[in-house]
Amino acid sequence: MSKALSRISSLAGFIAVISQPALSQNVLQQQSQQDFSRLLSPGIIKRTLTPEKLKQLQEEASKDCFSPESFQKAVPPLDPNQPRPLPCAPKNPFDRFVMWNQIALDTTAIDHAPPPPGEKASPALQHLGPHRSSRAMAIVHIAMFDAINVATRFNQQNPSKPIYTFDTYSKNIPELKHIVSLDTVITYAAGEALKSLYKEQAQVIQDFINKDEVTILSGKDRKDPFYSEARELGRAAAKAILDNRKDDGSAHTEPEVGQEGFPLRMEPGQWRPDPVSNIVTALGGRWGSVRPFVIRNVATFRPPPPPSLDDARYTQDFDEVRRLGGDGNGRSGKSDRSQEQEETGIFWAYDGTAFLCAPPRLYNQIIRQIVQQKTKEMRGHGEDPVLLNYARIFAMSNIAMADAAIAAWDAKYHYRFWRPVIGIRSAQTDGNTNTNPDLYWRALGAPASNSIRGPNFTPPFPAYPSGHATFGGALFDTLRSFFPEETKFDFTSDEYNGINQPAGSDTPRKIITRHFENFRSAEDENARSRIYLGVHWQFDADVGIAQGNQVGSYIAANSLRCLTKEGKPIDCKPTSPPEIVSKFLLTTEKRVLITPQSPATQ
Repeated sequence: MSKALSRISSLAGFIAVISQPALSQNVLQQQSQQDFSRLLSPGIIKRTLTPEKLKQLQEEASKDCFSPESFQKAVPPLDPNQPRPLPCAPKNPFDRFVMWNQIALDTTAIDHAPPPPGEKASPALQHLGPHRSSRAMAIVHIAMFDAINVATRFNQQNPSKPIYTFDTYSKNIPELKHIVSLDTVITYAAGEALKSLYKEQAQVIQDFINKDEVTILSGKDRKDPFYSEARELGRAAAKAILDNRKDDGSAHTEPEVGQEGFPLRMEPGQWRPDPVSNIVTALGGRWGSVRPFVIRNVATFRPPPPPSLDDARYTQDFDEVRRLGGDGNGRSGKSDRSQEQEETGIFWAYDGTAFLCAPPRLYNQIIRQIVQQKTKEMRGHGEDPVLLNYARIFAMSNIAMADAAIAAWDAKYHYRFWRPVIGIRSAQTDGNTNTNPDLYWRALGAPASNSIRGPNFTPPFPAYPSGHATFGGALFDTLRSFFPEETKFDFTSDEYNGINQPAGSDTPRKIITRHFENFRSAEDENARSRIYLGVHWQFDADVGIAQGNQVGSYIAANSLRCLTKEGKPIDCKPTSPPEIVSKFLLTTEKRVLITPQSPATQ
């Protein structure tokens, strides 16, 4: 019996009383804290702010914020307790919005860096995992959007300008009395939201606010009523969304296998912990009961069951992940995976590891890359993009990902389907004569990037559907509401940015930039990458994309709606007045949930 199973067996029948964690408390229980520190800790923070790194940061801080290349060579997050320069030099509200998006992504990256075993978490892992980080990023971007929206609504009462606005997410934000600076509004909306969410990093975030305030004021009077009104609007927008989410069901510690509601299930097809990493956490086990941001009934987005263990589709995907997803070492034999496939798997990973965070950070980087690229194109044609539209893209995309996480984790723990590492090792129990067991098979695994030891691991939650695929489906379906499907873009993953390292290595991975001809190709590659790591079945990926698409379509149709100047909702389609939708089009393409079928019936 593995160490994980022996630990779990000793917990069997134990009824845990899960307390509501304080806002600054680690969301992991003691055993899970030890497991995550053992597996993912980068050790003593090596990225202290040396004079050389400070110089590099200062060089990056002097660069323009709103260009596709601006953050790609930036130093990754440092010791969270060390003050540091702003990420870039904002020259206008566009720059400032992008800068605070970067600060938010750095904050959540630091939040995923466990301390060495036995040391106090600093900061505590307050929003660990893809589910919690998606909620945090949605809150920050809603705060910025609502503040910008209210300010724009008042500022554009000037009859010489086109009047358009959108529905705010929070409904209790006071209206303005004067035209105010969007720069100030953005800084305080984002900064106050981040301080509340990441209390253990609040000092550094406040330092960012103070430094940014200096650049905004540039000699202006802090007592200027217009400045004060802008500051209070930003704070009010942050408070409104934070108050809205205060009792949403997220304030619980993560359960562990063997506790009430999460028994160790040994039946064929049932999920149980990874025997390689020995993590007993049932990460996100209660997340399906969190109140969504927009969707009304999570169960309506629940996909059909995965294929039965004797189904031809299961056999097909079993054989494929066994061939392509193994680590290729030890007694399980050589993998058929190509070098490019392995790089693809790692490229999209961001598996909750130190300084990389979880998938929502990856997808925010993709949003920013596309928005920056489109802005550059528009300015090249002499057009001036509208900040409010971009704030809406970020807010709607992050809402879609947050609700997609709730829907995906609801399905994961409803079906509790096993991961390949268990399914392949336990194939003798599945009743399928066409699947052959391999008792020693190991997945290539989610890369434990920047960890001092690793090993690579299978994420500690059930397989079906794939979280990566669901996030990606939600993101790209939301982006289709703003940009054409055939949008081309390049993206450099932080897994391959020349800075971050494989587990146990001091040598950074090389730089890889991938080109995508359209959203579909990126969406499919993101989902497919999980098979190359050996952590998912292909049907997890197919159904995850479809579930995410459904959530994304619903969010696009039911949140942050276009309004006329009289405040009435209006359909944001190409036929709408151009001053309302600017350059963004709403596509009509929809996908339906894919019911897993055998190849013969597809």
